[in-house]
Amino acid sequence: MKKALKILLAAALMLGLATPALAAEPAKSAATAPITILHTNDAHGQNLERYASVSAYWEEHAQRYGRDRVMLVDAGDALPSGGLAQAGQVVDIMNFLGYNVANPGVGDFSHGVAEFLNLAQNETRFDYLSSTFMGPDGKPALYRGVVYDYGDIKVGYVGVTTPATLTSYAAARFQDGNGKSYSFSEGGEGQALYAAVQSAVDAARENGAGYVVAVSNLGMDGAAPYWTSEAMIANTTGIDVVIDGRSQEAYQRQAPNKEGEMIPLVQAGSGLESLGMVTLNPATGEVSAQLLPLTGENVPVDEDALGYIRHITGQPETEPAPEPEPQPEPAPEPEPQPEPAPEPEPQPDPAPAPEGRIYTVQAGDSLWRIAARELGAGTRWQEIYELNRDLLDNPNHIYTGQTLKLP
Repeated sequence: MKKALKILLAAALMLGLATPALAAEPAKSAATAPITILHTNDAHGQNLERYASVSAYWEEHAQRYGRDRVMLVDAGDALPSGGLAQAGQVVDIMNFLGYNVANPGVGDFSHGVAEFLNLAQNETRFDYLSSTFMGPDGKPALYRGVVYDYGDIKVGYVGVTTPATLTSYAAARFQDGNGKSYSFSEGGEGQALYAAVQSAVDAARENGAGYVVAVSNLGMDGAAPYWTSEAMIANTTGIDVVIDGRSQEAYQRQAPNKEGEMIPLVQAGSGLESLGMVTLNPATGEVSAQLLPLTGENVPVDEDALGYIRHITGQPETEPAPEPEPQPEPAPEPEPQPEPAPEPEPQPDPAPAPEGRIYTVQAGDSLWRIAARELGAGTRWQEIYELNRDLLDNPNHIYTGQTLKLP
């Protein structure tokens, strides 16, 4: 079972176990099976139904390599700039799919820092990471990174938010209730950025990470040349691959780090036009990357996920059937004459109502998926939740092995 140690403070590391995004399962995969990282960026709350294909790809690779070897990662700007309700819908979808980590992008702060932190700290079942986003006290406002232990190898994930975030909106959006400002490691023409990232990378290595993945929202069109992803790579060491966002491009390229080593740098486009996939192969040490289509023929779709997305966004969960052509009304049948009613037979006492079933939560379950499979409709998840309020304080928080009552 993959476990996570969260890296928080710069001076003293505060470590704790991470909460699994979906019910987790014991490791079934071979000790050296590849680790697959499926990644998105710059979705901006668009084309939400394509997340059903993201879910299908996740399931496909989980079946192949084991659920404990497949990660879902977002490199920023997943949230729309519209209303908070729409942002909440995106978080719900990411929770449902089982995202593991995300890095906040510029657009994720469009509602202000307070609203973003409320979503990140209270509504998500995944970890928002950033080594560069600092609170008014100068300490990281989020976890800087997280180290996942896969049994045979540990992998560190470090978040990197662009310093350009601070100048993208009015200054008041980045102030707390006392008027004190958050910051994004913007000083020294890139030096503060590089130092913050290097410190988090070093902490991940100190905690046993054999690989370090930077999940960043720097892009190649930074507000200044020293804030681009290539500039960050060129001024750091210890990163094995950079999953990037912000410039809304789809590519796999390489850039030299501070020691001249070539580091893979990848993006998956915008608006969920494609899904990125990074593969870490512990057996060979190889890091590879490719893009998977999210549109067109032969793209897989997770029907459970699609139903959930349509439900929370208010769309029909199935395509409406065509209206039947009107038929002429038949001539009225003659009214039958009633027969005399037979004498009622004595009825036995009614049997006691059967008690509700008990369901044991499996890996990858959510209340929606349990309801769809066991009750015939995902929309009945609330019935399960209400029946188990003594066990569940949040409908998104269920765990493998938990026993739930079913209606």
